[in-house]
Amino acid sequence: MPVFRLEQDEYYVITVRVPRRRKPWLGYDIEAEGPVHVYLLDEEELEKYKKGKDFYYYNDKGDRARKYFSEDVDLPFSDKWYLVIDHEEDKSIAIFYKLYT
Repeated sequence: MPVFRLEQDEYYVITVRVPRRRKPWLGYDIEAEGPVHVYLLDEEELEKYKKGKDFYYYNDKGDRARKYFSEDVDLPFSDKWYLVIDHEEDKSIAIFYKLYT
C-alpha cells in the first residue's frame, strides 16, 4: 500500500489509467491521519481544480473531509483519471492508499 505525507494546504495527484472495458470503473481505499478531501477528476476538471475554478468530481464522497474513504466509482469512459487528495488541516499527515481497476 503506497504511503506519502501531505503538509498543510497541499494536495497530491495520483494518475490512474483505467483499462478499456464495457463498463469502466475505479475502486480505492484511502486512510489518512487527518481529514482530507478526495476528488476523482478527468483531465479537464483537474485543470480547473489546479486553477482554483469550480470543478466537477465523479466520486460521491468528495464533498466531505474525512479520514477514511472506500469507494467503487462507475466511470463514463476508460482512459486516464486523476485521484486528488487535498489536505487543508494545519499539520503534516500520512496517507495510505490502494487502487483497484
